[in-house]
Amino acid sequence: MNLTEKRQKLIHGLSNRTRLMVLEALRDKEMTVTELLDETKAGQSNLSQHLSCLRDCGLITSRKEEKYIYYSLTTSELNHLLEVIDATVESMHWLPTEDIHCDTYIN
Repeated sequence: MNLTEKRQKLIHGLSNRTRLMVLEALRDKEMTVTELLDETKAGQSNLSQHLSCLRDCGLITSRKEEKYIYYSLTTSELNHLLEVIDATVESMHWLPTEDIHCDTYIN
């Protein structure tokens, strides 16, 4: 996998609201699925699919302890990345009423 493909994989993991909420929730501590369900308000099946995507993208890891599975970020650099994204968003000149989608889609 080349650098562009690695970037694309990382960005794919970040490109969904629920996945971003999971990453935000895991910034300070590891959490169980139940805790993540409470935090994200996602349905269990929906959350499970997003956790699988985040694992496949290499953004989170899991460990089993007794009957619980705990999820955490794979690297502290993800905290830094989220901080950079937050700072970038703050510097953008988007209107509060602006749609979150781009007007033009190119495949």
